[in-house]
Amino acid sequence: MTFGQFLIAVWQPRPAVVLGVGLLLVAYLFGARPHTRRLLWFCLALVCLLVALASPLEGLADGYLFSAHMLQHMLLLLAPPLLLLGLPPGLVLAVLRQPALARALRLLSHPALAWPLATLALFGWHLPGAYQAALRSLPLHQVEHFTFLVTAGLFWWPVISPDGGEFTPALAPWSATLYLFAAMIASSVLGIILALSNGVLYPIYDQLPDPHGMRPTLRGAWGMTAIGDQQAGGALMWIVGGLPYIVAIIVVIARWFGAPDDEDEAVPDAALPALVQPVGTGGR
Repeated sequence: MTFGQFLIAVWQPRPAVVLGVGLLLVAYLFGARPHTRRLLWFCLALVCLLVALASPLEGLADGYLFSAHMLQHMLLLLAPPLLLLGLPPGLVLAVLRQPALARALRLLSHPALAWPLATLALFGWHLPGAYQAALRSLPLHQVEHFTFLVTAGLFWWPVISPDGGEFTPALAPWSATLYLFAAMIASSVLGIILALSNGVLYPIYDQLPDPHGMRPTLRGAWGMTAIGDQQAGGALMWIVGGLPYIVAIIVVIARWFGAPDDEDEAVPDAALPALVQPVGTGGR
């Protein structure tokens, strides 16, 4: 069996995921009437979700390769900021007219809480016990993915500020830079731990069922040993996982230095809203 045939064999299309993503896109198109640029961000987020949860990557991640699982996690963590970039401010403001929802979001997306929540989720779910338990239990695995999506969304909210800062204050440029840099360091530390570990932290990949009989080929002929796989996954998180933060920092700094002096502290234009039109500029 070639690697391509193996990918097709392990492919789990997940009809519920495909249907859910399709309904989300239809609702977005009819309810948001987005600007073309916002639509692009939103569609990219949906592509991340489909590749992560309804492509051959899902089968590889769930039963064979830790490195594939890390790539899946990175896609899940990338989808929320893309979704936020795709939300028209008018739609966000309409939803946040609900006082209880606005208060909850204001609390949970505050940088002092959003950063620890996202970091705790990242490190907590990669503890060997929690990670392997999630692989053994589909409901727990779904909780893990949901946790990543929610905490990542809360983390990125004060940077992207899809409500234009009306309900939840956006970070000033210098604060956003430090905030993003700290998150990048945390992600890199976890990647370094995994990449430089001399022992196998997740032996479950040699214990899971192998209905396609491919594990001996992966471990032998293709040379993907358990420790090599773990180190590759750590390197992905260490190097590739930091790229969204680096891009965001560059955007924040570029906007900061490109803004007039008297607008440096303007809340709606603080950070990544450079990619999101402020409220009242035709962003719908």
